[in-house]
Amino acid sequence: MTTDFNQEQAHLSTVYQQLTTTLTAINDAQSQNQKNGNTIKAQITGEAKLNFDSYADNLDTFAALESINKEIDMLNLKTDSLVARHDETLRLLEQPYFAKITLTFPEEIDAEDFYLGSASFTNQAGDPVIYDWRSPIADVYYQQTFGPTSYQANGRAIAVNLDRRRQFQIQADQLIDFFDTQIAIEDPLLLATLKEAKTTQMSAITATIQKEQNAIIRQQTTDHLLIDGIAGSGKTSVIFQRIAYFKTISPKFYQT
Repeated sequence: MTTDFNQEQAHLSTVYQQLTTTLTAINDAQSQNQKNGNTIKAQITGEAKLNFDSYADNLDTFAALESINKEIDMLNLKTDSLVARHDETLRLLEQPYFAKITLTFPEEIDAEDFYLGSASFTNQAGDPVIYDWRSPIADVYYQQTFGPTSYQANGRAIAVNLDRRRQFQIQADQLIDFFDTQIAIEDPLLLATLKEAKTTQMSAITATIQKEQNAIIRQQTTDHLLIDGIAGSGKTSVIFQRIAYFKTISPKFYQT
């Protein structure tokens, strides 16, 4: 095995352990949240007495109910948040990330690595470890451009230099394989095929397809978008990715 492979495996093992630690913390938080819910339920049945004998009693009763409702709302919000984090962490444990981009920022000497996955992940120390594929910086991964480029964040263009694009085949905490590529490939079968048979023509075709798909997914200049393509060209996949993208960057655009 190469030094790069060993280094990537070591990094993956560290990330996987951090994910496992986070999952344990989430499970503990869910248990505590359940206990808090039981406490509130006991308060409702044991302390909240409805008394409408007088105007003053009405005010006291309404105030007590309002206080309980606020506690329930906060509990529900925390429950939803913990469930979402739990599901995201479980998904990341199956495959923590699928790619890495190495970027150099202006006036910076050292390059930085950014690992991209199906969701973002910050470890217990508060350090960002995995970046969501829908995050602004991940757009660099899909642009198919090495060298000077940029991405949009907070309404402004951030200049960077894309030094490397690396893709991984990962199962849980095991690195199966990786390779550096000039194009961003999402299809697992295509990824394996190009790894075995790297031809200029195939790479050029794939780069065009992937770049056009990314442009469709992240297009924000119109409210209506018509996607045309032959059967099996990936229209449905692109639409679902576009929905996921807008749900993340701007929930107001996402309607059920």
